[in-house]
Amino acid sequence: MVSARGRAAAAALVILIGSALVASAEDRASSGYHLEEGGLLFFYRGSTEPQQAYVAGNFNGWTKDDPAWKMTCTGTDCALEVDASRVGSEGGFYEFTFRIDGELVDADSRFPHTIHCAGYGYRHTIPELGQR
Repeated sequence: MVSARGRAAAAALVILIGSALVASAEDRASSGYHLEEGGLLFFYRGSTEPQQAYVAGNFNGWTKDDPAWKMTCTGTDCALEVDASRVGSEGGFYEFTFRIDGELVDADSRFPHTIHCAGYGYRHTIPELGQR
């Protein structure tokens, strides 16, 4: 699982990214993941407080409401920590985004490991899992 140091680093990254982007409410949103010692921490920061937030990706059938992938939210910040083996193993291609209040949210194209899927929008990728 992700260590306390890893969780603190991810939280600091969310704060840093959120404070550095000041153009609009949409620009202040940030999201992504942190991988450490077999643990995977997904994090999302939006401009409004979500009622429901899920991690949705090709590794879980782009879930709409699976409780195993539901994020815990405090205000506009949401997080979910899972064992990396739940997502995948060596040699795979893993992509995800967040389902916030029933809608898939585009990843920010300015961040590393982001791809554009024609007709679907921007998605995060997790290349480290495919390279293990």
